[in-house]
Amino acid sequence: MQLLDYAQRVWTRQSTSNKVGIVVLGILSATLFAYGIGGSGLSFQANLVGGTPKPFDGAIYPLSDTLNWVKLTSTEYSSFKSGALTYDAAKQAGKVMPLPKYDATILQNDPASLGWQGDDLTKRNVLLTYVTAYMGAYTSGTKPAIEEAGSHVGIDIRAAKGTPVYAIANGRVVKSKEDASSGKVVVIEHPDVPSLENPGTKTTYYSVYMHMDTLMATEGQIVDKGAQIGTVGMTGTATTYHLHFQLDKKEAPFHPYWPFTFSEAASAGMDFFTGVNQGLGKEKGLQYTTNAFDWINANVAAPVEATTTTNANTNTTETPLNTNANVINANTNTEVANTNSATTTNLQVSKFTLFYPVVMKTGETAEVTVRGLDASGAISGLGLSENILLTVEGGAGTITPSQLTPGQLATGEARVSFTATSAGSIAIVARSGALSGTGPVMSVTTSQTVTSTNTNSAPVVVSSNNNTGTTTTAPSSITFADVTSTTKHARAIAYLQAKNVIAGYPDGTFKPEQSINRAEVTKVILGGSSIEPLSSVTRVSFTDIFNDDWFAGWVERAKEMGIVSGNPDGSFTPSTTVNKASALKILLLTSQVDLSSVIVIDNPFADVDTGDWFAIYFQYAKDKNLIEADSAGKVYPSAGMSRAEVAEMMYRLIRIKETGAARYSSALDI
Repeated sequence: MQLLDYAQRVWTRQSTSNKVGIVVLGILSATLFAYGIGGSGLSFQANLVGGTPKPFDGAIYPLSDTLNWVKLTSTEYSSFKSGALTYDAAKQAGKVMPLPKYDATILQNDPASLGWQGDDLTKRNVLLTYVTAYMGAYTSGTKPAIEEAGSHVGIDIRAAKGTPVYAIANGRVVKSKEDASSGKVVVIEHPDVPSLENPGTKTTYYSVYMHMDTLMATEGQIVDKGAQIGTVGMTGTATTYHLHFQLDKKEAPFHPYWPFTFSEAASAGMDFFTGVNQGLGKEKGLQYTTNAFDWINANVAAPVEATTTTNANTNTTETPLNTNANVINANTNTEVANTNSATTTNLQVSKFTLFYPVVMKTGETAEVTVRGLDASGAISGLGLSENILLTVEGGAGTITPSQLTPGQLATGEARVSFTATSAGSIAIVARSGALSGTGPVMSVTTSQTVTSTNTNSAPVVVSSNNNTGTTTTAPSSITFADVTSTTKHARAIAYLQAKNVIAGYPDGTFKPEQSINRAEVTKVILGGSSIEPLSSVTRVSFTDIFNDDWFAGWVERAKEMGIVSGNPDGSFTPSTTVNKASALKILLLTSQVDLSSVIVIDNPFADVDTGDWFAIYFQYAKDKNLIEADSAGKVYPSAGMSRAEVAEMMYRLIRIKETGAARYSSALDI
């Protein structure tokens, strides 16, 4: 559900003059349409416009198929995102599976904790299909999808472009249109159906199907269960191919229903996405909608009316003996078995990657995560026959244990501990037979102290980032053509340039006041911490990044390390100017500062509330004097940042780490 999506429905309720992009399909009187589900050969008739819907005879899922996500290659996944991998093409390639059953228990799994064999493959497919749970928060399939963890009244179902969409039960089409936000949307009224909330009674529900690619139903049309009403698309404000599906109660004041208004969100100090993720309007959402799949699952076995044939002038409706929901249940285990055997070779480990702090002091012990990756870059523990040996290169340290058995890496990940014993730049390497992999370069230092603060000469300090163990002094001159000694943050810019943390443009300028976007800041901060980008990106995690983008390796490395998570809709918006909250989060997580002892009791700044997701980062920044508030005590967390401002923030944190000081002050300046 997108911001404009909600706005369009509000405007539509308030004034018919604000409706946009409505497409009215011509009413085809006295015409019958035959619809098929997948390749099953089951056919249904869509009845004439007008009349009364057939009595309730059970419910089915809105899709019969989706992509078999764990079978997709990186190229196929990119083709799915671009729309090139259509439903028909995927079916022809054998990459389509029956839509998995919506299971709230499975959706509670953390994808990062799942392996690549057995039941974990089934769970991965469920999580990658149902990317937003009923009344949940946005996850994009990268986090657990928890029901009632937010206030998203719909369930988002990912599927390939052109996947058939079906009416879940007999009913009347009350809306079939296209607008700028919801895209192509159909709403069907289902009268006199079993109530989920009050068993044994009847009620009326309204099923909603949004963001479709094509509309195959008209307003006022009577449709039977299983009639195709459209195909999956990415219309309106959708950012990936999916079906937004929800079930409104008859008491809902409008359809599709949404549980909060802009003014309510603003009064709560939230934007639209924060409102969804924090459950704004949850009570209203539960009052006016119901869990669509709970209702369907409770009614797949409803009695089916016998087909009757009268005279030639009476419509004869063919009733399926098996609904697509039954097909899902019957074939789930078979699909899993086929997946395991067909993908074992493709999922075998082809390399290793390791994660650990990039800055340590001698004597400290840290956790090291060893991860196996298959050829597509996905986590895997399959195909190993030799032990994994762990060694330290470029320095000294102790790894415990220093080797792992294939069984210890069966889930794709294992953890060991590392104790640094000498200063220097080191890397930890994993090897198993011909396979190998390493983590980022780690800077191991001893305790640091400032040895001079004479204002007439630069202080001399032991540097933790020059990789030599020698002293570093302030640069005697600034080499950027557009940065002088009077330029704001000039000291930070010169210092970071001297340490090769930042670089300028080919024309010799730095452009200190130019805004910096999300892709650039990710590269600058990770690179400044001696973290390398992924050398080969075969699968991307965000809908608006392709594997050949110059920044893809940097963003994927940051995603892999848990530094960035993207937007609720699955995008990363790499070209958007980074705001202060996001830049601060990336900097602190990349630097692996200890946030466990940070306590947010009072508002850190006048415009940072204790309840804000970024409060802990600003509290740390305040404690360490990484940023400064204005005269009103504000830091403007949503404001964009310039290249110079990012340099200043990085410089202050680096100086704290280099000197071992408790917080930044001008005494640390070089």
